[in-house]
Amino acid sequence: MFASIELAPGVNLHHYQTSRFKTLALTSVWRVPLDAGQVTSVALIPALSRRGTRSWPTTQSLARRCEELYGSRLSSHVYKLGEEQLWWMVLELPHPHLVRAPELARDALQLLTEMTWKPLADDGGFREDYVREEKEVLRRALQARFNNKAAWANLRCVQEMCAGERYALHPLGREEDLPGLDGASLYRTYRDITAGGRQDILAIGDWASIANGDLADLLAPLFPKGKRPLVPEPPLEVKPGRPRLQEIVERQPVNQGKLVIGLRTCISIGHPLYPALLFWDGLLGRYAHSKLFANVREKSGLAYYANTILDVVKGIVLMVAGIDFGAYAKTRDLCLDQLSALARGEFGDLEWEQTHRSLRGEIASWIDEPDSLTWGKMQAVVSGTDFSPSDLVEALDRVTKDQVVEVATQVEPDTVYFLTREDT
Repeated sequence: MFASIELAPGVNLHHYQTSRFKTLALTSVWRVPLDAGQVTSVALIPALSRRGTRSWPTTQSLARRCEELYGSRLSSHVYKLGEEQLWWMVLELPHPHLVRAPELARDALQLLTEMTWKPLADDGGFREDYVREEKEVLRRALQARFNNKAAWANLRCVQEMCAGERYALHPLGREEDLPGLDGASLYRTYRDITAGGRQDILAIGDWASIANGDLADLLAPLFPKGKRPLVPEPPLEVKPGRPRLQEIVERQPVNQGKLVIGLRTCISIGHPLYPALLFWDGLLGRYAHSKLFANVREKSGLAYYANTILDVVKGIVLMVAGIDFGAYAKTRDLCLDQLSALARGEFGDLEWEQTHRSLRGEIASWIDEPDSLTWGKMQAVVSGTDFSPSDLVEALDRVTKDQVVEVATQVEPDTVYFLTREDT
């Protein structure tokens, strides 16, 4: 269970004390609302922060310093959770007691602190040569999405389904924004994030043994002090499905058709029916025994793969399938039939037991993985709720079939997207 305390306005520490790991993990997450005006700028900040700090001004010197600190790991990325964009920094180090280096934690924290507060910048701007290089890396990453046709179809379905919503924005931003960004403008974005963004610090492992009883004091250099004009957090946009199913067909030179059906549940991680939503998703498409796999792929032979992708923060589900080009209508209808079957309560005891066992095993395994614990906690933080794997497992044990049917009856199909070849 995480213990959470407020360190400063908009800054919270979440500590998961455990001695089961031989490492200490610390994640610093800066959160800002997804915004079309700055999404690409924010996406570049983690990459620029990896290029160096004032004390370690190159990627190579940062890497050497990590090696000197017993192979500590330091990384910086951009993610999306719900309708927020996250600057996500991770520090992982061996427990100082195991390597007999009592100052290791403080020395490693200095790296993360410099990455946060002393990025390499000249005259109020990031180095232009670094900016040019990272813009090119990001441009290639944005273009590479197009080459992964399954991921591209998922993205396009979300863009069409959530047009006009912040959720439609990709965390890597937009290629058309890149020419207008330079070192000065990106440094302003960095200052805006650290001045008005919300920060969550997640500490996992046996931090108590090295913090002398005050972890907040040990981590004090990481977080801002005093009052800050925090960026307002817009409420999550929760919308019902469209009155009439929207269908989008696009053509590209592809070897396999990609079918994506976007569903709105209006249920997210903080909702009372959230455990039942996990059950419903497990029955529908999450596992190999689920209805999509069993009926669409195995029994009917209509799909090369068929499964679901659930966003528990936004409450959106994608049913995805790789299909032959001529099987679009039949597969679409059969996928939608699986929704109706669940709404009618058409699932047997074996399906229920397999789903229950799979969910319990999956969630119970989180306590063995610092990354899973961190991600689960941040999903809860963004949703404004609490998080405990053990509590969730117990909640799953109390889910009833009637609750799953209740979830199924309020799920609404919104958008069907089909990516097919150019000559169909």
